[in-house]
Amino acid sequence: FRSVDKFKILIGYYNLTQPTSNSVVVLVKSYTIHPSYSSDTNFGDIAVVELKHPVNFTNYIQPICVPSSNETFPGGKMCWVTGWGDIQSG
Repeated sequence: FRSVDKFKILIGYYNLTQPTSNSVVVLVKSYTIHPSYSSDTNFGDIAVVELKHPVNFTNYIQPICVPSSNETFPGGKMCWVTGWGDIQSG
């Protein structure tokens, strides 16, 4: 896999080619790729990324809400996810 200095995290962007005054670029300290990741099928296409520096939250940059480990997410409940990359329903 790639060295951490090859990555930059773009935060607060809604168009990757047109940064605004609300956009921030953050460097990566470390990352861990899902152990079942397959570049052939994109199965397990997720990673945990540790940033080199903390992010300052603004009206345009906010943390996600993560449930506690003992919280149950009911099946069939509608939710939203966002990001760039391959998409697939399921």
